[in-house]
Amino acid sequence: MFKYDPIIQTTENFVDAPNKMMLIQNHLWDPNGNNNRGDALGRSIYSYFLYNDPQFIEGAKNCWKKIECDPNYEDCKWDYYYQGYRYPTPEYYAKDFSRDHTINTFCLMKLAGEDEWTKEVSSNLRWVIAKKHVTSQGKSFTHRHTLGLWGWLKGLFAGKWWGMPLFFLLNFIETIFYIILNKFCYLVGGISQECHQDDYDKETMSRQKQTKWKRFWASATFPVYALDLSAWKLYINEISVKSRFGKFMNRLLQIMSYPLIGRHHYLHKLMFNVGKVSKSDVLGYKSMKGGRWSTPTNEINDRDLHIIKDEELLKANVIDVDLLKKFWNIRHPEDKIDE
Repeated sequence: MFKYDPIIQTTENFVDAPNKMMLIQNHLWDPNGNNNRGDALGRSIYSYFLYNDPQFIEGAKNCWKKIECDPNYEDCKWDYYYQGYRYPTPEYYAKDFSRDHTINTFCLMKLAGEDEWTKEVSSNLRWVIAKKHVTSQGKSFTHRHTLGLWGWLKGLFAGKWWGMPLFFLLNFIETIFYIILNKFCYLVGGISQECHQDDYDKETMSRQKQTKWKRFWASATFPVYALDLSAWKLYINEISVKSRFGKFMNRLLQIMSYPLIGRHHYLHKLMFNVGKVSKSDVLGYKSMKGGRWSTPTNEINDRDLHIIKDEELLKANVIDVDLLKKFWNIRHPEDKIDE
């Protein structure tokens, strides 16, 4: 069994018991932060997947509200719809939501077998996710679903016949585009391949330390966090889609994604079920600060990424290590690692 403790508050990842969400210790550069509540939905899907604690289901559900339409409002086309929020507390009710949080919610609910909830909510979503989405740079804009995501939500969860074909077609085209884009950016920008975590030095290799030329091309690459969301969607499809066509297309997309995966990104190789990962790679991985599985270990990374050495932080809830072991066991049932 993984070392999970919903009570302890001194580990890197810890549970906010009143709100039933998984939080993380503040970054070194932001000691008075809010423990990354804004991205807790993503951390909560990992936590439910790993630790099977039903409180994360309730926490994620509490991030969604049923909104009754005002018939006098000109944009009212339904009796009601569902609006998502980053965190289930009032200060996050300003509609600052994104596609990432939508994907994370529906992945969690599918893993939890909450089919009735997902059908109800996906059938009553608006095209506009949030009328006021604020980026990390403070820019505000209207956030909408993409056609591919809309197809996935309507097809897999709402049961629309056209949804999954639309999802597969658009993702097929997008994957080819992003492969070409990444190869071009790496070549022109002089960006190096991912290095082993032991060789990554944030003092010299982070994006902030690079030339303007390299920073420009690094920012133009397909983000690893977006690839992570794709990995989760395709994994959910893998365990959910029943048709032969759907299974074939899903496997094709997993294989096609291989060129987008970093050399030492063991988790994505296992999630997409491509490439080679050894058991020693998994057992030798050390937990990192800065969200290792959603960023690469090269000049593209712009976070405070480093190996955690404080043992107090690693006593329980070591999500990045546990995810790696969990997916190794899924892909290698004959050679499992003790959880």
